[in-house]
Amino acid sequence: MSTYQVAWHAVDRIATIQPNGDALPAGSVKAGTFKHNEADDNLGDSVNDAVHDNHVFYHHVRDILYKLGVQDMQRLSIIVDNIYVAVVSFTVVPPTVSRTVGQTQQITHVWTPSDASNKNVTYTSSDPTKATVSASGLITAVAVGSATITAVAEDGLTSHTCVVTITA
Repeated sequence: MSTYQVAWHAVDRIATIQPNGDALPAGSVKAGTFKHNEADDNLGDSVNDAVHDNHVFYHHVRDILYKLGVQDMQRLSIIVDNIYVAVVSFTVVPPTVSRTVGQTQQITHVWTPSDASNKNVTYTSSDPTKATVSASGLITAVAVGSATITAVAEDGLTSHTCVVTITA
């Protein structure tokens, strides 16, 4: 018998069933857990099986969501995620950048494991008057000086930095 957790994303109304202890999908909260005997009732998957007709939905997920306060069971999606791969770490490439005012540099990442499920990153600049960074990781040198760009992975909140030096 395995233990599974239900991750609930209230805004998108998505319940994700995944092995207990896996990193939650971004924006989700852990709604609860349940034990499941796969020999008696296969969890299935959202591609090949009608998950909404499955015993898991009607007896486990529904009860957990009701306890969380979710009343409208008609307007939600269930995703069975037996292969959600959590981020262990990632590296920002390059870790340092030197640019002249007006030049740009794209940040990329190396992920561990390489098949991590959620590779979304949020970027911030320590000093936007010196260097800005877009949502996609494009750094723009604004003025002479330096700034540190911080990249935070949504999955696991792992972060790394890129130091930017800007010259005239």
